[in-house]
Amino acid sequence: MARSPRIPARSSAPSPLPRWLRIPPSAPAPSLREEEALLRRAVEQHQAGKLQEARALYAQILARRPDQDDVQVYLAILNAQQGDIALAISQLQAVVLRNPRHEPAHCNLGNALREAGRHDEALRHLDAALALRPDSRDALYNRATVLRELDRKEQALAAFQQVHALQPSYAKVLNNLLDIKGQLCDWPEMAELEARAVQSMRTGQLTGPVFVNLLNSQATARDQWIAARQHALQTYPAMPAVWTGQRHAHEKIRVAYLSADFHDHATSVLMADLFEQHSRDRFEWTALSFGPQSASAMRRRLVAAFDRFEDVRSLSDRDVAQWMFDQEIDIAVDLKGFTGQHRFGIFTHRGAPIQVNYLGYPGTLGSDCIDYILGDAWVTPPDHQEAYSERIVRLPGSYQPNDRQRPLPAAAQSELGESQRQEMRASAGLPRDGFVFCCFNSHHKIQPQVFDIWMRLLHAVPGSVLWLLSESTEPGTQSRAQSNLKAQAGSRGIPPERLCFAPRSALATHLERMSLADLFLDTSPYNAHTTASDALWVGLPVLTCPGQTFASRVGASVVAAAGVPELIAPDWHRYEQSALTLARQPEMLRSLRQRLRTHRATCSLFDTPRLARALEAAFDAMYRHHRSGQASRSLDVSAT
Repeated sequence: MARSPRIPARSSAPSPLPRWLRIPPSAPAPSLREEEALLRRAVEQHQAGKLQEARALYAQILARRPDQDDVQVYLAILNAQQGDIALAISQLQAVVLRNPRHEPAHCNLGNALREAGRHDEALRHLDAALALRPDSRDALYNRATVLRELDRKEQALAAFQQVHALQPSYAKVLNNLLDIKGQLCDWPEMAELEARAVQSMRTGQLTGPVFVNLLNSQATARDQWIAARQHALQTYPAMPAVWTGQRHAHEKIRVAYLSADFHDHATSVLMADLFEQHSRDRFEWTALSFGPQSASAMRRRLVAAFDRFEDVRSLSDRDVAQWMFDQEIDIAVDLKGFTGQHRFGIFTHRGAPIQVNYLGYPGTLGSDCIDYILGDAWVTPPDHQEAYSERIVRLPGSYQPNDRQRPLPAAAQSELGESQRQEMRASAGLPRDGFVFCCFNSHHKIQPQVFDIWMRLLHAVPGSVLWLLSESTEPGTQSRAQSNLKAQAGSRGIPPERLCFAPRSALATHLERMSLADLFLDTSPYNAHTTASDALWVGLPVLTCPGQTFASRVGASVVAAAGVPELIAPDWHRYEQSALTLARQPEMLRSLRQRLRTHRATCSLFDTPRLARALEAAFDAMYRHHRSGQASRSLDVSAT
């Protein structure tokens, strides 16, 4: 029996396979030889991205022999690729019901269920695939992915290490290992893994979750562009466009924001006020939500901020694009990029003439279907254009919006008395006296090189502590990441008790306790983003050192917009020296805190109405370029 043809992933040309669906080469072949030739033609069309032609050929085979299960799996792959996950699940379920020993169907069904958020069911089918073929790399890899998404970090790490041992050359494992090791602060071997990932990027290989490239300390902006480009080409090939040049006729510019984060999420915490400040005179605003339903106050606020708020979870990617076209949306703004729960496939169908990358993904998406990226002079300076597939639009001040309605604790409004400050510190698990350095970034942003600097600061400032964020909501609970960080401190001669951990909490509580710290120390190559704005909001100085990538320059963007540019260190030596100076000169630090409090209402970082006008000017310029028939081009938007 001949084996059925496999649709391979290629490094230099688009592949029609979605990022999670693969048929291993051991898939059973059709039993009739004349159908093999027909299937090979179908696969060739599928491989070339000619999906409608492939669909017709698959349908022709199934019309003759409906029992061809591997052809049904190929058809499910095609449907999933076009964004119809529900149909793919239904087709794959029918195959495994009819043929429980069809390992590729179990493997792909597991991935489709994972994509739909049904992780427990996904594990059952991936386990079934492994029971049939214990050495299936794809099933092992995808099971590890489900464990990672379930936040079962240590199990996921062991599972990815198993895949790595099975096939050391499989580059897609690298970013998964880096991601989990970073979250666990498991730093041995990280430098070697980063170097291998960069080499794989430069040779056009996919290295796993593309977001992790932004955290790779050895990756340049150009490396990130190469990796994003390959990810877009191989995972999201060009689809037939829904919008094909038609001119819409309506009075107002119609803008749609697309996200899974229209609920209590960092993106909405930043953007809610911006949405409310948008002008209705020249624009109509739509939200397209493909994230979870929510009954929260934030969700109600967001629904009220838009002219239309649509839940599109049940629609396929193409159906969402078709909806935008039918509603004559002029500008579609992607707030997710390649972050969790994204639906980038929607944009490959181009339902709007102008498509924009904003806020959610701090870097290029590498795809021709995205026309612009919104940045500013810090995060996207003019000489960085070559590292972006999108044309750069620079906004005045910082590109990052902020919500002026976020809680403002009393401790952030005026200097606390010494006794009150000591009591509040003790309640937060901090020493009553002594300098408090803090970094409330996620653990995976903490890199060994920056941690070395922090430990030298603790050596140089007697009685000081480093205050970090805990993964737990319960005080006193210690995770593996915390254990690793304490061990790393000990290996550098710092007693573990000089690392303090703040349990996760509600935003108001988090902001109140943040004001108790003395100095926020930023990370690199992925800076504090929302967390930096939170710190500046409560009057906590943020010391940052910009790198050469978008994610490594956000700290400088928000610090400059807050009116304290002296907190932007030009290099890591001066970062360390500035931190030491501020720790030893309390009057200088007190002056910075006072300036942040005084200028909170007037600095550009928190002037959301001004940013709304600038963003509208950017959208207006994009629209005018489009209407005049001009290609997208880089723009600088003036302050308004």
